Amino acid sequence: MIIKLINIFSTTTISSRESVKELIKKLKKDDEIILDFSKIEFISRSVAHELLKLKEKHSNMRFSNMAEEVSKMVRLVAANIAYPQKNTEEFKPKKTTLSSVLRR
Repeated sequence: MIIKLINIFSTTTISSRESVKELIKKLKKDDEIILDFSKIEFISRSVAHELLKLKEKHSNMRFSNMAEEVSKMVRLVAANIAYPQKNTEEFKPKKTTLSSVLRR
Protein backbone atom coordinates (compact mmCIF):
# COMPACT_ATOMS: atom_id res chain seq x y z
CA MET A 1 0.00 0.00 0.00
CA ILE A 2 1.49 3.33 -1.08
CA ILE A 3 0.24 6.35 0.82
CA LYS A 4 0.94 9.73 -0.74
CA LEU A 5 1.13 12.11 2.19
CA ILE A 6 0.35 15.14 0.02
CA ASN A 7 -3.06 13.60 -0.72
CA ILE A 8 -3.82 13.08 2.95
CA PHE A 9 -2.63 16.41 4.31
CA SER A 10 -3.16 18.66 1.24
CA THR A 11 -0.14 20.74 2.25
CA THR A 12 3.61 20.62 1.78
CA THR A 13 4.19 21.18 5.51
CA ILE A 14 3.27 18.69 8.22
CA SER A 15 3.75 20.19 11.65
CA SER A 16 1.60 18.54 14.30
CA ARG A 17 1.37 15.18 16.01
CA GLU A 18 -2.36 15.27 15.35
CA SER A 19 -1.60 15.02 11.62
CA VAL A 20 0.03 11.64 12.16
CA LYS A 21 -3.11 10.43 13.95
CA GLU A 22 -5.02 11.06 10.71
CA LEU A 23 -2.49 8.92 8.90
CA ILE A 24 -2.85 6.07 11.42
CA LYS A 25 -6.53 5.77 10.54
CA LYS A 26 -5.57 4.84 6.97
CA LEU A 27 -3.14 2.06 7.88
CA LYS A 28 -3.78 -1.66 7.89
CA LYS A 29 -1.36 -3.53 10.10
CA ASP A 30 -0.59 -6.44 7.78
CA ASP A 31 0.00 -4.45 4.60
CA GLU A 32 3.39 -3.40 3.34
CA ILE A 33 3.24 0.36 3.80
CA ILE A 34 5.18 2.89 1.77
CA LEU A 35 4.81 6.49 2.91
CA ASP A 36 5.46 8.64 -0.13
CA PHE A 37 6.79 12.07 0.87
CA SER A 38 6.67 13.49 -2.68
CA LYS A 39 5.96 17.25 -2.56
CA ILE A 40 6.33 17.35 1.25
CA GLU A 41 8.88 20.09 1.94
CA PHE A 42 8.91 20.19 5.74
CA ILE A 43 7.97 18.10 8.76
CA SER A 44 8.36 19.22 12.36
CA ARG A 45 10.40 17.40 14.97
CA SER A 46 7.22 16.17 16.63
CA VAL A 47 5.92 14.74 13.35
CA ALA A 48 9.25 13.03 12.66
CA HIS A 49 9.15 11.53 16.15
CA GLU A 50 5.58 10.26 15.69
CA LEU A 51 6.43 8.78 12.29
CA LEU A 52 9.44 6.96 13.72
CA LYS A 53 7.31 5.56 16.57
CA LEU A 54 4.76 4.47 13.98
CA LYS A 55 7.49 2.80 11.92
CA GLU A 56 8.57 0.85 15.01
CA LYS A 57 5.06 -0.57 15.33
CA HIS A 58 4.83 -1.36 11.61
CA SER A 59 8.04 -3.16 10.71
CA ASN A 60 6.79 -3.40 7.13
CA MET A 61 6.73 0.41 6.70
CA ARG A 62 9.14 2.34 4.48
CA PHE A 63 9.60 6.02 3.72
CA SER A 64 10.16 7.10 0.11
CA ASN A 65 10.75 10.25 -1.96
CA MET A 66 11.83 12.37 0.99
CA ALA A 67 13.08 15.89 0.31
CA GLU A 68 16.51 16.63 1.74
CA GLU A 69 15.13 18.78 4.58
CA VAL A 70 12.57 16.14 5.53
CA SER A 71 15.22 13.43 5.47
CA LYS A 72 17.53 15.53 7.66
CA MET A 73 14.80 16.03 10.24
CA VAL A 74 14.00 12.31 10.38
CA ARG A 75 17.69 11.45 10.75
CA LEU A 76 18.14 14.08 13.48
CA VAL A 77 15.21 12.78 15.51
CA ALA A 78 16.28 9.17 14.98
CA ALA A 79 19.76 10.03 16.26
CA ASN A 80 18.27 11.74 19.32
CA ILE A 81 16.20 8.65 20.03
CA ALA A 82 19.17 6.32 19.59
CA TYR A 83 21.62 8.50 21.54
CA PRO A 84 19.68 10.72 23.94
CA GLN A 85 21.57 13.65 25.38
CA LYS A 86 22.87 13.15 28.88
CA ASN A 87 21.20 15.18 31.55
CA THR A 88 23.27 18.19 32.44
CA GLU A 89 23.75 19.28 36.00
CA GLU A 90 20.75 21.13 37.34
CA PHE A 91 21.20 24.82 38.11
CA LYS A 92 20.65 25.37 41.85
CA PRO A 93 21.03 29.02 42.75
CA LYS A 94 21.59 29.99 46.36
CA LYS A 95 18.72 31.70 48.10
CA THR A 96 19.34 35.34 48.75
CA THR A 97 17.46 38.42 49.81
CA LEU A 98 17.13 41.67 47.94
CA SER A 99 18.83 43.58 50.76
CA SER A 100 21.92 41.36 50.61
CA VAL A 101 22.21 41.99 46.89
CA LEU A 102 21.86 45.77 47.31
CA ARG A 103 24.59 45.90 50.01
CA ARG A 104 27.24 44.69 47.58
